[in-house]
Amino acid sequence: MNVGPVFGIIFALIALGLLLVFGFDQVMTIFSFNDEATILRQVESLEKSVADVYNLAEGSSKEFIVVIPKNTKFCFLNVSEPTKPSVIDGWLPGTITRYHLETPTDPLYGSNVWTDVNDVENGYKIGHLVSKINFCFTGKATAYLTNIGPAVLVERA
Repeated sequence: MNVGPVFGIIFALIALGLLLVFGFDQVMTIFSFNDEATILRQVESLEKSVADVYNLAEGSSKEFIVVIPKNTKFCFLNVSEPTKPSVIDGWLPGTITRYHLETPTDPLYGSNVWTDVNDVENGYKIGHLVSKINFCFTGKATAYLTNIGPAVLVERA
């Protein structure tokens, strides 16, 4: 009986096991990069949509569909009260987030969009975008962008 194939199968199983054990973190990192890329695409799409609505007549509106991974948050902030919690709408800023949003010398101060991707938070300043309240989306959701003259108002659908 030829034992070569048996040793080949055993070697392949050991190699596969080692790959799964030591490569799992790398695979998860790759998925995390995908989540970050999805968020960046949504931010770019939002910037374009806000610019489009801003250039329309006052009172014009447009739907903006947010599609993000389930383990992420996409939040719209009222710049005058960015740290005001909104339990119902999913905005509960932690200590570090509050520091970023309340410190005028911080680069994230004045952010009107906040994202949380696998506990890595970031803020964005979208020109002409305003929100009356702080609220967040997870997964897929719809927001309305409305031209209110000097700005574009974002509201939960």
